[in-house]
Amino acid sequence: MTVGVIVAMNVELHHSRDLFENGAICDERGSTTQEFFLASGLALCLSGIGKVNAASAAATLLGEYQVDALISIGVSGSLVGGFNVGDLVLVSAALEHDLDLRPIIEKPGVVIGQSTPFYRAHPDITNTLKNIAEPLLEPWSRKVYERFGVKASLQNGIVATGDTLISSSQQKHAITSEFPLVQLVDMETAAIAKVAENRRVPWGALRVVSDSADSKDVARDVFDFCAWEGSKLIALTIAQLIEAKLERDEESDSV
Repeated sequence: MTVGVIVAMNVELHHSRDLFENGAICDERGSTTQEFFLASGLALCLSGIGKVNAASAAATLLGEYQVDALISIGVSGSLVGGFNVGDLVLVSAALEHDLDLRPIIEKPGVVIGQSTPFYRAHPDITNTLKNIAEPLLEPWSRKVYERFGVKASLQNGIVATGDTLISSSQQKHAITSEFPLVQLVDMETAAIAKVAENRRVPWGALRVVSDSADSKDVARDVFDFCAWEGSKLIALTIAQLIEAKLERDEESDSV
């Protein structure tokens, strides 16, 4: 299996660049330039922020780079209590919180022919991410505690995706009022999930919580910490995905 990994921001990708020997392949699409990095069994894309960029990256990975699965990694905001700064979240499902076709459709988050707003992550991809994240949690949690005085945990959660930076408690309440099951918000995951499901390939996501549910706005230092230090976590995750592929290849060769 070849995995396609998508990150939105350059700061999230920073520490992963050294994992790839041949540098980046730049793909200019209109005003957007996306970067693709290739390794054994893995293609990594710096997509740019937002649903259109994420969907474009997913489609390119599936089409031109012929990946068999998609993974979204990056920062995410918390919508509810219990998901705190620095927590690592294995995404179990995603939806588009800013998709609203009412009154044509009775419920927000769905389009014609869709019975539910949720895109479900594949359990095998989620389990792979869990096995990678668990041994990384303790050293990551120490960093979070030293900086913010809170311990980070590894959780499962549902993310709402939209093309708006959600920072105020009013914005967060509006999302949870429409979608009471969601706990997190970001700007890419559901778009990647939607492309994956349309193409019938498995997907999964790992997000780092960058602000708490009761924050009145996104604290810049918290966001910078989670993005910059989180990029080291992303690099370790990508390295493990590459290593797992190499180990599977060696096992196949020995049979």
